[in-house]
Amino acid sequence: MTFANRKFIGLLGAATVVIVAEYVLVLSDSVIAGRMIGEEALGAMNLLMPVFMLVSFFTWLLAVGTSIVYSDAMARTQQKRAANLAGQGLAASFLLGLALCAGIFVLKGLYLDFMASDAATTAYAADYLRWYPVVAVLEAVDLLLLYLVYTDGGELCCMASYCSQVVVNLGLSYCLCAGKLGLPELGMGGIALGTAIAYVSGMVMLLPRLLRGGKCGLRFAPKFMPRDLARSLKLSFGDASSGLFQALLFFVTTKYLIRVWGSDVLPIATVVFFVIRLSLFFNGVGIALQPMETVYHGEGNTTAINRLVRFAACISVCEGLFLTVAVFIGPELLADMVGIDDPSLVAKACHAARLTVTGLAGYALTYMLNSHYQYVGRPDRSVGLTALAFFVVPAAMLLAFGRMSAMNGVWIALAAGPSATVAAFLIVPALRRSKPSATGRETMVWSVVASDPASCARTVAQVRAAIPRIAAAETAAQVADTLAHALQRIRERNGRSRCIQAEVSVKPERNGIRLIVRDDGAHFAIDVPDCSALHLPAAGFNRNIFGFAPPNDQFDVRYELLRGSEVSAEEIKDVALLDGSNFDDIYHSTPEQNYALFRTNRESGFVVRERETGRIVGYTMLLPVDDATYLKIRRGAFLDTELTPDLVRKYDAPGIYHLYFTGVVVHPKHRSARIVLAMIDAMIDDFVELSKHGIFIDRMIADVVTLDGRKFCRFFGLDKVCESGHNSTIYEVTVLPPRFRVTTPSTRRLEAAYTAAQ
Repeated sequence: MTFANRKFIGLLGAATVVIVAEYVLVLSDSVIAGRMIGEEALGAMNLLMPVFMLVSFFTWLLAVGTSIVYSDAMARTQQKRAANLAGQGLAASFLLGLALCAGIFVLKGLYLDFMASDAATTAYAADYLRWYPVVAVLEAVDLLLLYLVYTDGGELCCMASYCSQVVVNLGLSYCLCAGKLGLPELGMGGIALGTAIAYVSGMVMLLPRLLRGGKCGLRFAPKFMPRDLARSLKLSFGDASSGLFQALLFFVTTKYLIRVWGSDVLPIATVVFFVIRLSLFFNGVGIALQPMETVYHGEGNTTAINRLVRFAACISVCEGLFLTVAVFIGPELLADMVGIDDPSLVAKACHAARLTVTGLAGYALTYMLNSHYQYVGRPDRSVGLTALAFFVVPAAMLLAFGRMSAMNGVWIALAAGPSATVAAFLIVPALRRSKPSATGRETMVWSVVASDPASCARTVAQVRAAIPRIAAAETAAQVADTLAHALQRIRERNGRSRCIQAEVSVKPERNGIRLIVRDDGAHFAIDVPDCSALHLPAAGFNRNIFGFAPPNDQFDVRYELLRGSEVSAEEIKDVALLDGSNFDDIYHSTPEQNYALFRTNRESGFVVRERETGRIVGYTMLLPVDDATYLKIRRGAFLDTELTPDLVRKYDAPGIYHLYFTGVVVHPKHRSARIVLAMIDAMIDDFVELSKHGIFIDRMIADVVTLDGRKFCRFFGLDKVCESGHNSTIYEVTVLPPRFRVTTPSTRRLEAAYTAAQ
């Protein structure tokens, strides 16, 4: 079994316990109400099911989203930002809980009046809602803490928390409902109060992990970051919306049943809804995917993602078959468990359960695809799938089949809706002709038993043999030696008696190669002389990251190099701030100007982003401009702030282009020749590639403001042309034929390409 599969199975075990416990928490209140009070109390719990699911939607929306962006930040080695995200999420969860509490308190009367159930059922529901607003507050905070601890590798702690909630809820809700062990007899209100206390006990079980979280990576540093909060909500809406759309479906179904057949059918609907809620078990696969898949996505490791998703899909299918068979054989257990005594109601409930359970496979696939889409940054597909499968299609079928087949049509619609939707989502993409990837820069992944020297030696040899396809032999030797050293240190730290699984990823990057070594042993940093290294645990496993650049082209692994067109509009604001820290006001471009220019031409420039904070710390921009603009710049009669997209040419046809070098800017705290050269070399490599398509640069010009800028121009062989009218100096160089100084490997490649083209 591979490292990823083994870790996934471990996470799935904890996730399944969490899901089972959550299902039992929802089911237990109904069971206690039905068995201790009667079928009307059971109907009241069913009447409130849309409220419960709506609260779950909002709490899941915040908790899942925060865990996704937190895990992504950790994957990108942004430790400070991860702590800020965790702190912001904790504060937001408390405020969300208060908002839900106030909303339920204000709107509960209107909701019960609208549902128009019988007097006894409505009275029981109102009694339960006396304490339920407190449950909503505690649920919001508890779920956020659970997801963060789980994402950080605290699966056992989460299991203990949920087990505590189940035990306390069952015992205390029963005693408060019936007045046992000297406690007051509070009826439905006692059931809700017991649930509230159960949430408190669950949070207490998380305290050991939270109090020592800094040692494992989980830290809370509250900071309001609205952009990240909005992004987290967007990313998680697909997963959380399953609760929202199912709440809407249950609301429509309950109202339809009451209007057509009356309140007497609510116990039957309760059994059907519990069967549908069994689909929550399938979300355990999605929860288990989240820590691993989000980390892989943050690393850009599509190879590992594809392997993991295929394995998860097999597990999901097995779970679906098991639950379908189990419910189909014994639906009487559900009817008996919730306290239905009337033989005719039991028979109808069992028949409805058997019809509904035939659609669990569709629910399983919906949860699986939903989780995958959101973790890989496709919230649009996630939300679309969930909305159609869990509300739109089954609701439409319900109204149609209900007219044709009476109550049986309702249950068939609830079963068939998700299956029909998933079939459409799987068949339509399959009909499209997909284009195979031709980048040749996919991440390579190996699984290795780190405690076995022979397995380690084989993996090191495989890595050494694979890298020459994407890098120089010298780099391959350096990567292989570092990997051998890392695996040896893992064996030494964990002891030979313990079986340690590890995973090795080699990712080609624009500025070199990144080696990531993950293992399930002790967390510790592996230091390698003359190698840029980071130690950053993620998803509960040890993770060491090493950066290797081509010879004579060093770039620090603390940073990542991105094409300007890949940067968001919000991040461009950081570019504008860089101008403010380096230039006078007359040279400051607005974020909107920079964003438009980066988007105008694909090769327009590059930015450097600090992995730890996610901030833009440097950028460079070289733009092909029209002849009139070039001549105006050469006379010193043009400011950067006057540059607009209509003056910039696109490399859309073979020919000769004039290039305007607008500058290289790096934040004062991050200034390094390696950062500057990495940006310039990336751009020069683009020009080499363009030359293969008949696109050449004949002259390049720069408007220089600073002393460092003048030194930079002289370093690359640019000659002074004149002094401008705004206290700057104009420099120029002929590129075709090559007249620049050959100072780096990239300029050597450019000289060779342009010399051969003459």
